[in-house]
Amino acid sequence: MKPVPFKHQNTVFAEDQPEYQPLPALKLNTPQGEVISCWKLSFRERLRVLFLGRVWLSLFSFNQDLAPSYLAVNREEVFSLPDDSTPVWVKLVNKIKRLFAPTYQSGYSYFAHHKPSGEDWYILGIDAAFDRVCAAGWPPSIGKLSDCSNLLKNKPLTEEELQHRNKHFGTNWI
Repeated sequence: MKPVPFKHQNTVFAEDQPEYQPLPALKLNTPQGEVISCWKLSFRERLRVLFLGRVWLSLFSFNQDLAPSYLAVNREEVFSLPDDSTPVWVKLVNKIKRLFAPTYQSGYSYFAHHKPSGEDWYILGIDAAFDRVCAAGWPPSIGKLSDCSNLLKNKPLTEEELQHRNKHFGTNWI
């Protein structure tokens, strides 16, 4: 079992101490002074845990009171982030969508055919992550990106178009 670097780490303990293994960690500025690390099991260790269901923990107390310790397999049990309330399957679907989604250039308008209405739309903004487009015109409309075909990049948005988009649709658009 080895400590591994992880996205939210902010320190590495024993980095320049060859007698110890470096420990990537997240040191939280809390009254408890929490230090969180992530460990990866080898294939053989994973099999042992799968079949035996046991993990052993050794701590050095230097003959002092033992500090509270906690083991978990889910990061969310140890520390949480604002997007932790999003179900894992939704995060996975969104990642897959982003992998295969065409890229759209921020600050440009697009022409598109809106299949449900049969209309050609002038697109002021695209939110591919949530499958949305905002279209100029009356009334200002939000539709599904997946309902649009033949998207063609047009020209940079004018200051007036940006103001119209922000006023009617908000600012979360490319």
